[in-house]
Amino acid sequence: MGDVFRYEKYHGYYGGDEKESKANYADMVSELENGFIFFVLDVGCGIGGPLREIAQFSMTSITGLNNNEYQITRGKLLDRKAGVDKTCDYIKALMILVFLIDAG
Repeated sequence: MGDVFRYEKYHGYYGGDEKESKANYADMVSELENGFIFFVLDVGCGIGGPLREIAQFSMTSITGLNNNEYQITRGKLLDRKAGVDKTCDYIKALMILVFLIDAG
C-alpha cells in the first residue's frame, strides 16, 4: 500500500465509520511502535485532532506544524485536557518555507 493511500486512509479521506477509523489509527500506531519510529511530524495539523489521537495510543513524540496561532493555542489546550501534552508539541511556520529551507 502506498504512503499517500495510507495517509488518506488514516485521516478518513475516503469516509467510513468511526469503528473503522479507530482501527486504522490502531494499525498506524502499531506500525509506528513496531517500526521503531519515535517521532512524527503532522504538517498542517490544525488543532491537532489526529496528532492527539495517535499520541493517546502510542509513546510517539508528535509535532504539529501549522501557521495559525489560534489553532496551535487551541491544540495545546486540548492536548493538556487529553493528558498528552508531554508528547505533543507545535511549531508555528509557513509550510512552504519549511520545505524550501530543507531543499536549500
